[in-house]
Amino acid sequence: MDGIIGGYDYRFDSADSSNLRLGLRTEYLKGSNKAYWGLAWEHEFEGKFNAVMNLGPTESPSLQGDTGIAEIGYEWTHGNWTYNLNFEGSFGKREGFTGSANINYNF
Repeated sequence: MDGIIGGYDYRFDSADSSNLRLGLRTEYLKGSNKAYWGLAWEHEFEGKFNAVMNLGPTESPSLQGDTGIAEIGYEWTHGNWTYNLNFEGSFGKREGFTGSANINYNF
């Protein structure tokens, strides 16, 4: 991706990533309803991003390190419809929170 920021030419090159994720997830089923939760640990071995500004390399940010991940969700089915709510949070080297809601029709 190329462009101009504040009058400077820039180009984003490759992103290298090698990671390992270990985790556990458990589910509680009751009829057509399912609650689930899980915990995971992720270690990023490399996580380098390369960029060039004005024909010279820039300092590359790194995601190398450990991240903890927690997840909780709920899924239920009504006829051909399936609904799912999911929330996930990350802490450590990567920090953030995400949520999703899905509706599926099976035919």
